[in-house]
Amino acid sequence: MTARAPGTGEIVAAPNPAPDGAGDEKVTARDGANDPRPPRRRWHPLVKLGVVLACIIAGLVLVDVGARLFVQWRISQSVEESMPEGTSGEVQTSVGGFSALWQLANRHFDHVQLHAPQLAVAGITIDATVDAYGVSVADGVGVEQLTGSVTLSQDSLNALVPVPGATGGIVLGDGDISYATAVDFLGTSYTIDVAAQVHVEGDRLIVQATKLQLVGGPVNFDATSILPNASTVTVPICSASYLPPGIHLSGVEIAPGTLTVRVTATTIALDEQTLSQRGTCR
Repeated sequence: MTARAPGTGEIVAAPNPAPDGAGDEKVTARDGANDPRPPRRRWHPLVKLGVVLACIIAGLVLVDVGARLFVQWRISQSVEESMPEGTSGEVQTSVGGFSALWQLANRHFDHVQLHAPQLAVAGITIDATVDAYGVSVADGVGVEQLTGSVTLSQDSLNALVPVPGATGGIVLGDGDISYATAVDFLGTSYTIDVAAQVHVEGDRLIVQATKLQLVGGPVNFDATSILPNASTVTVPICSASYLPPGIHLSGVEIAPGTLTVRVTATTIALDEQTLSQRGTCR
């Protein structure tokens, strides 16, 4: 393309016009070179997959925690509602083992603990704990192994098992029990102080006297000094007659002011029929 130069009349070549948009591209290129924003970082696919998996795992954990809390609440409610007349108290339940949701789906729980720290029974208050292992609820309630303990205070023991003629009731010491009883002989009142130890033999609770102190008037002596066999006097108590069949007394612990009785069972059905029965001693 040609044009005349002004003032001379000479024909000169005119510069070619820039194509449409070329100037805009240069401006854009210059502006982009001066853009302070860093380029957008793209996540690796494996990182994205890890984030997704972490979210899924967190969701499953929350669901499992919710299922565990629900099962614990439901068991506590069921036990409290099924207590016999004259028994009441709050029951705390703990479900152990991996994945409560999986255990609930299979209707089989690895470990269930029941704890009633203030259980009212027959007018007294006891602290009861039951640990059940291998609990199946598919058809009734069956337990592969069970251990339990009942702890009661000295006052509760005296209210539950009053000793005839005892003055002041039973005193729980360090590994032994003691009490005093009054007798009249030939117009003179005597007090007999009795101390004994308690242990378990099979299905029987054995109370063995360790001290017989006779006090009255001018008399004050240890009866075991004149009765060689006094310290070997034992009183067997059939514990099975107080427990459902299959549940056995496993131990007794005596501490100052408290008495703890422990029981155990293997492969037992926890239904109304079983729990309402009582065992027998051989």
